[in-house]
Amino acid sequence: MPEKDHNVVGMEARQLWERGYEQLEKKQWDYAMELLCMAVEKDPGFFECRMALRAAQVKKYENASSLAKIAGTASNAHNMAQAKVALVRKNYFGALSHAEKVLCADPESSVAHRVIVDASSALDLPQTMISSLQMLKKVNPENKDLTKELATALEMLGDVRGQRVVDGYGGVGTFALRLLADGAGHVTIIESGSSACADARHNLKHNGFEQAEVVEQLFGAAPLPSCDALIRHPKLLAVARALLGPDLLVWSGALFIKEANTTSYVSWHQDLTYWALDDVKEVTAWVALSPATVASGCMRFVPGSHTRQIVPHSDTVAEDNLLTRGQEIAVDVAESDAVDITLNTGQASFHHGHLFHSSGPNTTGDRRIGAAIRYITPDMKQRAGQKTLVAQVSGEDRFGHFTIAPPLSGRLAEAEFDLVRADAALKSRLLYDGAEGKGRKRG
Repeated sequence: MPEKDHNVVGMEARQLWERGYEQLEKKQWDYAMELLCMAVEKDPGFFECRMALRAAQVKKYENASSLAKIAGTASNAHNMAQAKVALVRKNYFGALSHAEKVLCADPESSVAHRVIVDASSALDLPQTMISSLQMLKKVNPENKDLTKELATALEMLGDVRGQRVVDGYGGVGTFALRLLADGAGHVTIIESGSSACADARHNLKHNGFEQAEVVEQLFGAAPLPSCDALIRHPKLLAVARALLGPDLLVWSGALFIKEANTTSYVSWHQDLTYWALDDVKEVTAWVALSPATVASGCMRFVPGSHTRQIVPHSDTVAEDNLLTRGQEIAVDVAESDAVDITLNTGQASFHHGHLFHSSGPNTTGDRRIGAAIRYITPDMKQRAGQKTLVAQVSGEDRFGHFTIAPPLSGRLAEAEFDLVRADAALKSRLLYDGAEGKGRKRG
């Protein structure tokens, strides 16, 4: 079985990894481990994800109290037994899964790492095997049998190229340094920031390793292939086509995120107020990426209000308002007329840019995440003639009023980042036109 990175795994595993890695960066260790465990269960060869999972396991353990560590070890008995049984029965995927759950409570468990070594050896997963052998060798540095196993695994592996080393897995580049120390031919350490790269280069130089390179690559903030796939989802496009016709562009998209137990809200507003478009042939798909309930701050619509023209708005610049300018409808909105739009994860609602809508705070213990996708027709244009960046997702563009973004083949290259940055700056100027203050969170 080949070991893989995020560029070649299936969509479902990659999406779980993306969400898990985001939680890892936010230091939400338990949620990160849950998502990353699910991802490696989907694709046991997803080594990049397994290393992110190991980082979450280690970080949680480092920050746990002594009592929590003891309780975690005690609760491991069932998963440990299941891992051993699965290994004996040659259910190697099951053995890996149960062993990872053991490591979520005790990342230094020698028994769990031994199960992973044996299962990954049977599945021909040398990097997974090496990572656990390194942990075993750390505990038993004089064990010659472990040294022989490491040599065999490195021979299976050959050169190690392009593997992301997750910052925090025992220190910057530690896993790569261990590989080099045990004879790996070449290692590329990929870090997401200049300071991490500088630390990695220092560590390499300090340890005398010249057969390695350090590459800075932004990840986590880049537009993702999975997001591009979402705006082109057949079911979303089917509804948008029924409303707007066969030719469709996406003018913009955004994530509206309300953290658990926070006061963030979205005031009553009409979307098309500030977009500086010359017509109203628009519809927004709002896709629930987590449950949108009344308690978590789901959207609220005033039915029939889409038939009205744009009404006056005022800029409140309220601290907790997620909208760009804190904009708010300046006429009375009858709350009794509003309808709560509750959605399960994966469901979507559609609304026009004239519809009165808002959402309340998230009072639950989990995040509320929604993706807003703004579909327009190609005959629309910016009132002042600017050619903002759009994605063509259906039909054709016979007008040329916008700049069509090139199709994604993976994460964005630097030249594509420059294009996105320029468009973000342009749309920001459009959205803030006439505003006295800036600094809000969402367009």
